[in-house]
Amino acid sequence: EAAPSFQWPEKDNYEKLMTASGRDSNDSAMVVLDLIDFGARVHLGSGIELAFPVELPMKTKGQIEIGCGGKIKDPWVHMTVPKFRVWLVSGTGMMYAAFMERPDLR
Repeated sequence: EAAPSFQWPEKDNYEKLMTASGRDSNDSAMVVLDLIDFGARVHLGSGIELAFPVELPMKTKGQIEIGCGGKIKDPWVHMTVPKFRVWLVSGTGMMYAAFMERPDLR
């Protein structure tokens, strides 16, 4: 299993969800999308922040935070993601997303 420490969405139900049609109202299905070289400009509203882990000099770790505050009134970030995975589950209306490789932020 790839990345055993990652909590894969719907791990216990994925076989049933991936083989279901989702056409019956009692039938829940899942679609998984793998997006390659996905680019997006994400606008952040008031009070919304994104935090990304970073490795700093001298083997220390920290976070880069992007959001609204101070002089920044219309925050946004442009991301290019080499591999991005999205899970959509019809029965619960849940959407899960994961960066499969580190995004490039601009």
